[in-house]
Amino acid sequence: MRTLFVRTLFLLALVALARPVVAQTTPVSSETPGTPVGPPPNGTPAAGTPASPGTHAPASSAASAVGVCTISGPVLTPSDFGVPAGQPVADVSTTLLADGRIRMYAFAQGQGIRSAVSVSQDGLSLLPEVGARLADGAGMPRIVGGPVGGYRLFFTSGNGIKSATSADGLTFGIEAGFRISAEQAGFTDAAGALQALSGGSMVNLPDGRYRLYFSDLPRPGDTPGGHRVKSAVSSDMLTWEVEPGVRIGPGAATLMESAEHPFALPHPDGSVTLYYGKFSTATPGLVEGLYFSTSTDGLTFGTETLGVFNGNDPDGIRRQDGTLLMYYGGFDPAIGGIVSVATCPDPAVSAEASVATTPSPAPSSTATITITSAGASPRTVTIAAGGRVTFVNEDGRPHDMSSDPHPVHTDCQAVNQVGFLSPGQSRTSGNLTTVRTCGFHDHDQPTNTNLQGQIIIQ
Repeated sequence: MRTLFVRTLFLLALVALARPVVAQTTPVSSETPGTPVGPPPNGTPAAGTPASPGTHAPASSAASAVGVCTISGPVLTPSDFGVPAGQPVADVSTTLLADGRIRMYAFAQGQGIRSAVSVSQDGLSLLPEVGARLADGAGMPRIVGGPVGGYRLFFTSGNGIKSATSADGLTFGIEAGFRISAEQAGFTDAAGALQALSGGSMVNLPDGRYRLYFSDLPRPGDTPGGHRVKSAVSSDMLTWEVEPGVRIGPGAATLMESAEHPFALPHPDGSVTLYYGKFSTATPGLVEGLYFSTSTDGLTFGTETLGVFNGNDPDGIRRQDGTLLMYYGGFDPAIGGIVSVATCPDPAVSAEASVATTPSPAPSSTATITITSAGASPRTVTIAAGGRVTFVNEDGRPHDMSSDPHPVHTDCQAVNQVGFLSPGQSRTSGNLTTVRTCGFHDHDQPTNTNLQGQIIIQ
């Protein structure tokens, strides 16, 4: 029965997306877009306004009995956006704000793409923001940082993936054309009819290009299963070339069972973890839900792990404290689409912990990080307490290397001595005296993961 609920949510959302999206942002209120929804004049809390963290009743008071993620409970329901009961609120995507809070974008039935912002850095309770980010007809959002600042929002409309840009994450302008069409992706059924695409989840590649992961999706009347995750690459986020083969699903090299609506989580070592929904009637005894798999090259995925029983539509984000939050969707016919959150083990940390260690020499007091057009290399260095790190800019453009978090740079202030580097210039940090791990990034490109890394001080 639970599978039916999840599939019902998909089909309701897909029916809504059959309508074309209009180019301008469509507010649902006369208030300023992005303003958190407050109580009406009579003092009664507005629908969906969390009074305190944990306002929504948790789906379960205990950790999930199946899956490695620990469920916290719902964070969004249809009433939060004024969507009628029984209708979808689904397909979320998140970004970390400068103050450590989380902004979430979500499809809301009849309204398009809405947003909400967490009341604190824990990301467990959210306030809806006034206005639609994109009008009705847009769905399955995926938010990323733009190549020169601002934001780009990938979304689905018609039979493909489109995009829109914004300077502030609130007001978006739609870019012309499809980024990837169903025809380009080769997603057709046996009769040749085009199939719907999921939103695209993007990672940065070491060579400066981008990779987008996406899947086909079920249609009304479809039997669960048979869906495939594919990928495409681009040098500008606008023109995409679909890569040969299937990443996960029928036709893949190893993981050949159905996979849909992927979210890609990149790691400092260049590996990628895909989170995806797995639902099928073709495999007897299959435990359906939200799975994840890690690939060293981002193309071949070999083993998978169940994250959340019956979860789907995943989107993950690392909070400033390093915790990996995984938001995912479900459906209750009395309520509608429900977005919940779980805390999941970070695959990057788990991989490091699983490697057998042997005694290693004492760390050096110095390290060098070189910046090229492909990013910072290496992205993780280890030095002895009191040591220093030199950054060398071999790129053709300047970089402003600073300590996390952006934009206050207060975590490891000795890193801030590096600062602005012109092409060909180098500079050394101050002495890093505390045993800990310091994150760094390019202040002018704070969302570019290729220019982010860690300094481990031992």
